[in-house]
Amino acid sequence: MTLIVKILGISGSPRRANTEILVKAALSEAENSGAEIEYVSLAGKIINPCKHCDLCPVDKSFCIQIDAMQEIYEKLLAADGIIIGSPVYVGSVTAQLKATMDRCRALDRKASKENKAKPLRLKVGGAIAVASGRHAGQEDVLHTIRTFFSHMDMIPVGITAPHTQLGATGITHRKDGVRKDEWFHWNIGKMINSIDMARMLGRKVFILTAIVKAGREITKLDFPRPYCLELSDTIV
Repeated sequence: MTLIVKILGISGSPRRANTEILVKAALSEAENSGAEIEYVSLAGKIINPCKHCDLCPVDKSFCIQIDAMQEIYEKLLAADGIIIGSPVYVGSVTAQLKATMDRCRALDRKASKENKAKPLRLKVGGAIAVASGRHAGQEDVLHTIRTFFSHMDMIPVGITAPHTQLGATGITHRKDGVRKDEWFHWNIGKMINSIDMARMLGRKVFILTAIVKAGREITKLDFPRPYCLELSDTIV
């Protein structure tokens, strides 16, 4: 069986700088591991906030608002694994990325109307955060992205390393400065940098995505729609 693993990387920054560098580093490692990759930057894209109009989905479209999300919807659905990065803006993700995540409500509503499970279910997700200092909001950004993954029934993956279990992080206040962000990793006894962390995340996303996709193809198992489980009468 030939297994094709597709990994999508999204930079939520309105600038093409440090977040892009780390997301592309993660994708590069996934590609070197055997994945087909695709990259999307939200910089310069028009993504309107969700209006909660409850008109989604509409004919031939996921959302009544026709903007860059129409292209992003298709890329999210085609991917097996998704890596999302954002700089820290006032303690959270950027407005561009938050709007993108909020607009994915349309995907859930389309599935609900068709009596299907969440369309991003069982896709693997990796999170990346960049800030101007250490402990400057990276954890909040990683939590926000991972909460999005959980809401979509995805599988978040992190990194086994001190203080970065939730995902990859970078520290810099200069354009392209993330390349020089390094520290001593006492657990492996050498200096590492943010690029290394992003690459570790990319590899883990690829490996878990391959395992999950192969398992789904072999077992033919899938998540049912919430509240539609046929439970046994016997509770053990």
